[in-house]
Amino acid sequence: MKFLVFSDSHGMCSNLTHIAGLHPDADAIIFLGDGLRDLREIHSLPVIAVRGNCDPFTSPEPTLRSFTANGVRVCLIHGHEQKVKDTDAVLYSLGKSYDLILHGHTHVHRNDTINVDGRTVGICNPGYAGLGRYGILVTEDGKYTFTGARI
Repeated sequence: MKFLVFSDSHGMCSNLTHIAGLHPDADAIIFLGDGLRDLREIHSLPVIAVRGNCDPFTSPEPTLRSFTANGVRVCLIHGHEQKVKDTDAVLYSLGKSYDLILHGHTHVHRNDTINVDGRTVGICNPGYAGLGRYGILVTEDGKYTFTGARI
């Protein structure tokens, strides 16, 4: 499956619609918070989303969500509750249950791995969608690739 991964659009919905138009082969969008309202402009793809610290607290989206795509266990967080600007400690804890953790909040692209109990766990952030940054996640046969991109 091919996912477009966004975070922190902060009102720049034109970037999201432009990027979605560049990838007609995408299967779904992953949105990591701070701009949930911007998703109203994208009607062509299913969305899997979490709420960020700048999204309305009344939003029905949770602050942590997980799913499995082609055998890859994926955790979605915005990152404010996990203090990702300060530490990876909570990410190590989450890594015990997932193969890949996607987060936003820092506005900085990240494509790292950490070792958790002898397993390699991916930690990725698409960067600030307000500046046209996004990620492409492809899952297949229990493996994934994450690539950062910018319009």
